[in-house]
Amino acid sequence: MRDARQVFYRSPMLDSVSWNSILAAYVWLGDLSESVWIFNNMPEKERDVFTSNSMISLFGKSNMVEDAEKVFDEMGHKDVVSWSAMISCYEQNGMSVKALELFAKMNSEYRLVDEVLMVTILSACAQIGVIRQG
Repeated sequence: MRDARQVFYRSPMLDSVSWNSILAAYVWLGDLSESVWIFNNMPEKERDVFTSNSMISLFGKSNMVEDAEKVFDEMGHKDVVSWSAMISCYEQNGMSVKALELFAKMNSEYRLVDEVLMVTILSACAQIGVIRQG
């Protein structure tokens, strides 16, 4: 990672691939501070759905729900992974009611659900004891 960081910081021209690659590496390592620094310094034009989804997931795993919400709310385009990441963030942080509320909103706007999301929703239902709804 040290070598990758040096190549990144010394590069005369940083493009979408450069920014997304270094961010993906830090997110994969779980390095919150470097991931946040890279994401916050990344030019807006270089941010994409994958980048934002990665940050939502990392914030969720790091108990930083408000930061995840900010990224989610500022996204122009959201895919099923975006919705799933934010719903999972709520569920992982004991906010099952919010997870179910966001799922209802997603279901009314997006209507695409995958297996990963269904497991998260079932877990949220179990956490708050609404087994029938699950």
